[in-house]
Amino acid sequence: LNYFTQTTYGLRMEYKIVSGGAEYEFYNSSIIPYRQLRYFVVLQGSFKDKFSYSFNGNIRNYYMIDDKTRQNYIDFSGIMTYVIAYQTRLNVEIGYRKQVGHGIDLDLITGKADLSTVFRKINCKVGIQVYNREYLNEKTNFIGGYIEIIRKFDWHKI
Repeated sequence: LNYFTQTTYGLRMEYKIVSGGAEYEFYNSSIIPYRQLRYFVVLQGSFKDKFSYSFNGNIRNYYMIDDKTRQNYIDFSGIMTYVIAYQTRLNVEIGYRKQVGHGIDLDLITGKADLSTVFRKINCKVGIQVYNREYLNEKTNFIGGYIEIIRKFDWHKI
Protein backbone atom coordinates (compact mmCIF):
# COMPACT_ATOMS: atom_id res chain seq x y z
CA LEU A 1 0.00 0.00 0.00
CA ASN A 2 1.12 3.53 -0.74
CA TYR A 3 1.40 5.78 2.30
CA PHE A 4 2.95 9.05 3.36
CA THR A 5 3.53 11.03 6.51
CA GLN A 6 4.55 14.65 6.17
CA THR A 7 6.01 16.72 9.02
CA THR A 8 6.98 20.37 8.52
CA TYR A 9 8.59 22.84 10.92
CA GLY A 10 9.18 26.44 9.99
CA LEU A 11 9.92 29.99 10.98
CA ARG A 12 8.78 33.14 9.18
CA MET A 13 9.64 36.75 9.94
CA GLU A 14 8.31 39.96 8.42
CA TYR A 15 9.50 43.54 8.60
CA LYS A 16 7.99 46.29 6.45
CA ILE A 17 8.66 45.34 2.81
CA VAL A 18 10.66 42.15 3.43
CA SER A 19 9.71 38.74 4.76
CA GLY A 20 11.67 35.53 4.92
CA GLY A 21 12.13 32.30 6.72
CA ALA A 22 13.17 28.69 6.77
CA GLU A 23 11.38 25.33 6.79
CA TYR A 24 12.38 21.76 7.50
CA GLU A 25 10.23 19.01 5.99
CA PHE A 26 10.35 15.26 6.52
CA TYR A 27 8.29 13.38 3.95
CA ASN A 28 8.12 9.67 4.79
CA SER A 29 6.54 7.86 1.87
CA SER A 30 6.47 4.41 0.30
CA ILE A 31 7.11 6.09 -3.08
CA ILE A 32 9.67 8.93 -2.64
CA PRO A 33 10.80 9.61 0.94
CA TYR A 34 12.91 12.74 1.43
CA ARG A 35 14.07 15.43 3.82
CA GLN A 36 14.04 19.05 2.70
CA LEU A 37 15.51 22.26 4.05
CA ARG A 38 14.07 25.42 2.45
CA TYR A 39 15.00 29.09 2.80
CA PHE A 40 12.89 31.86 1.29
CA VAL A 41 12.75 35.65 1.06
CA VAL A 42 10.10 38.00 -0.36
CA LEU A 43 10.62 41.69 -1.08
CA GLN A 44 7.63 43.71 -2.24
CA GLY A 45 6.38 47.25 -2.18
CA SER A 46 5.55 50.36 -4.12
CA PHE A 47 6.73 53.92 -4.48
CA LYS A 48 4.28 56.85 -4.89
CA ASP A 49 1.73 54.82 -6.91
CA LYS A 50 4.15 54.96 -9.88
CA PHE A 51 6.45 51.99 -9.27
CA SER A 52 5.62 48.60 -7.75
CA TYR A 53 7.76 45.52 -7.36
CA SER A 54 7.77 41.99 -6.02
CA PHE A 55 10.81 39.72 -5.76
CA ASN A 56 10.78 36.13 -4.47
CA GLY A 57 13.70 33.82 -3.80
CA ASN A 58 13.86 30.18 -2.66
CA ILE A 59 16.64 27.73 -1.94
CA ARG A 60 15.59 24.11 -1.44
CA ASN A 61 17.97 21.30 -0.49
CA TYR A 62 16.56 17.78 -0.76
CA TYR A 63 18.04 14.59 0.61
CA MET A 64 16.48 11.60 -1.14
CA ILE A 65 16.42 8.89 1.52
CA ASP A 66 16.15 5.75 -0.65
CA ASP A 67 19.10 6.38 -2.97
CA LYS A 68 21.03 8.69 -0.57
CA THR A 69 21.39 11.48 -3.15
CA ARG A 70 21.04 15.25 -2.89
CA GLN A 71 19.11 17.66 -5.11
CA ASN A 72 19.41 21.43 -4.87
CA TYR A 73 17.03 24.01 -6.31
CA ILE A 74 17.45 27.79 -6.49
CA ASP A 75 14.52 29.91 -7.70
CA PHE A 76 14.25 33.65 -8.15
CA SER A 77 11.44 35.66 -9.74
CA GLY A 78 10.60 39.31 -9.95
CA ILE A 79 7.93 41.61 -11.33
CA MET A 80 8.25 45.37 -11.68
CA THR A 81 5.65 47.81 -12.99
CA TYR A 82 6.17 51.48 -13.74
CA VAL A 83 3.13 53.66 -14.48
CA ILE A 84 4.18 56.15 -17.15
CA ALA A 85 0.78 57.81 -17.57
CA TYR A 86 -2.83 57.14 -16.57
CA GLN A 87 -3.31 54.12 -18.88
CA THR A 88 0.30 53.50 -19.96
CA ARG A 89 2.63 51.19 -18.07
CA LEU A 90 5.91 49.34 -18.41
CA ASN A 91 6.01 45.77 -17.03
CA VAL A 92 9.17 43.73 -16.53
CA GLU A 93 9.22 40.07 -15.39
CA ILE A 94 12.33 38.02 -14.70
CA GLY A 95 12.92 34.49 -13.53
CA TYR A 96 15.81 32.19 -12.75
CA ARG A 97 15.91 28.51 -11.82
CA LYS A 98 18.93 26.33 -11.08
CA GLN A 99 18.55 22.61 -10.38
CA VAL A 100 21.50 20.43 -9.45
CA GLY A 101 21.24 16.69 -8.96
CA HIS A 102 21.25 13.35 -10.73
CA GLY A 103 19.33 13.76 -14.01
CA ILE A 104 17.95 17.22 -13.19
CA ASP A 105 20.79 19.62 -14.02
CA LEU A 106 19.05 22.75 -15.27
CA ASP A 107 19.99 26.41 -15.63
CA LEU A 108 17.05 28.53 -16.84
CA ILE A 109 16.66 32.29 -17.27
CA THR A 110 13.43 33.87 -18.51
CA GLY A 111 12.52 37.48 -19.03
CA LYS A 112 9.72 39.54 -20.45
CA ALA A 113 9.21 43.28 -20.86
CA ASP A 114 6.23 45.05 -22.36
CA LEU A 115 4.81 48.50 -22.78
CA SER A 116 1.01 48.70 -22.72
CA THR A 117 -1.49 51.49 -23.20
CA VAL A 118 -5.16 52.05 -23.90
CA PHE A 119 -6.22 54.41 -26.69
CA ARG A 120 -9.94 54.89 -27.44
CA LYS A 121 -10.88 51.52 -25.91
CA ILE A 122 -8.14 49.73 -27.86
CA ASN A 123 -5.54 47.93 -25.72
CA CYS A 124 -2.09 48.04 -27.32
CA LYS A 125 0.96 46.18 -26.13
CA VAL A 126 4.46 45.73 -27.53
CA GLY A 127 6.99 43.49 -25.86
CA ILE A 128 10.02 41.26 -25.90
CA GLN A 129 10.65 37.81 -24.41
CA VAL A 130 13.95 36.14 -23.58
CA TYR A 131 14.50 32.46 -22.78
CA ASN A 132 17.89 30.88 -22.08
CA ARG A 133 18.03 27.24 -20.96
CA GLU A 134 20.84 24.79 -20.37
CA TYR A 135 19.50 21.35 -19.50
CA LEU A 136 21.79 18.32 -19.28
CA ASN A 137 24.38 20.10 -21.49
CA GLU A 138 21.80 21.05 -24.16
CA LYS A 139 21.53 24.81 -24.72
CA THR A 140 18.44 26.64 -25.95
CA ASN A 141 18.30 30.40 -26.56
CA PHE A 142 15.27 32.37 -27.68
CA ILE A 143 14.59 36.07 -28.13
CA GLY A 144 11.27 37.17 -29.56
CA GLY A 145 9.00 40.14 -29.79
CA TYR A 146 5.27 40.55 -29.99
CA ILE A 147 2.55 43.11 -30.64
CA GLU A 148 -0.99 42.84 -29.28
CA ILE A 149 -3.93 44.95 -30.36
CA ILE A 150 -7.18 44.11 -28.57
CA ARG A 151 -10.60 45.74 -28.69
CA LYS A 152 -13.08 44.61 -26.06
CA PHE A 153 -16.78 45.09 -26.67
CA ASP A 154 -19.44 45.54 -24.03
CA TRP A 155 -21.93 42.93 -25.24
CA HIS A 156 -24.50 43.79 -22.58
CA LYS A 157 -24.86 47.31 -24.10
CA ILE A 158 -25.65 46.03 -27.61
